[in-house]
Amino acid sequence: MIGIDGKKYPIPTQEQVVELFDHNRELVGRKVPQGFDRLELTPMAMPTPHLIALMKAAILKHAAEGKIYQTRRSPSDPLIPVRVNTEKHVWIWDTLRQALDTDELVYFPQEYSSNHRGQTKLEVVNNWRICAVPGWSVGLVESLSIMPQQDQPGTGQTSWKKSGRTCP
Repeated sequence: MIGIDGKKYPIPTQEQVVELFDHNRELVGRKVPQGFDRLELTPMAMPTPHLIALMKAAILKHAAEGKIYQTRRSPSDPLIPVRVNTEKHVWIWDTLRQALDTDELVYFPQEYSSNHRGQTKLEVVNNWRICAVPGWSVGLVESLSIMPQQDQPGTGQTSWKKSGRTCP
């Protein structure tokens, strides 16, 4: 992948991911039984408009195959296909669209004010404390096939630590 800074960020190798798991054996041991059992690689360095274009393509592909369904509340609920508006399949708030990949878009804000103490996308990409693999977020997420009820645990993500590095 070519990042917003023009640098190449190859997808993490299996060896890199295994090394992260090995260095974080205790955390993995706690999180997997809690349901965090699906590996998620997020290309943090990828320009956001490109990531959106990939998402649009995936939505249209799955829609054409009839593989987009209503949200289920229980595993026993039937899979009910839904129609996708092929013209408006991804909605992005206009204010956000104008800020994509600019210094106006803030990641990891500490508060919602002008003194947010967050980071720009480029700062995130270059911050080794955020990404244990350059340009990539590597983590475990819950593999839920249904929407959790209000009193059930929701979706989430766990972070990796490696030699003082964390990656949300």
